[in-house]
Amino acid sequence: MRWLVELGPRAGPFAEAARRLGRDAPKGTGGVRALTAALDAFLDDEGSDEGAFLAGAGGLLACLLVEGLGGSHVAADEGHRVQLGAHALYDPFAVIDDAIDAGLAGEDPAVVLAAALTRAEADAR
Repeated sequence: MRWLVELGPRAGPFAEAARRLGRDAPKGTGGVRALTAALDAFLDDEGSDEGAFLAGAGGLLACLLVEGLGGSHVAADEGHRVQLGAHALYDPFAVIDDAIDAGLAGEDPAVVLAAALTRAEADAR
């Protein structure tokens, strides 16, 4: 995932977390599809470590936002966030947690992810 390296300091610790996910995700929409597939695989594997998955998937989502929407890593009081636009702080880990919860409730986690990406795009403007 060379593109993660190219993000440099804009991605902060998100890039390392994304690499720990162990997926060779591309950037852009292909990366979103890879993240959705990773969510589905995680939900199908009862033995998965949720904390490790949450960190890696949240890191990947953050990197996709940094790369695609011109965001950057920010260490906030609440933890690591992605700065989008002039004032919006985005929590990629909360999005992944919500998507996991949706999947465990029998809903489609991709719907949660899509809605969150729509909000992020609006925040970046």
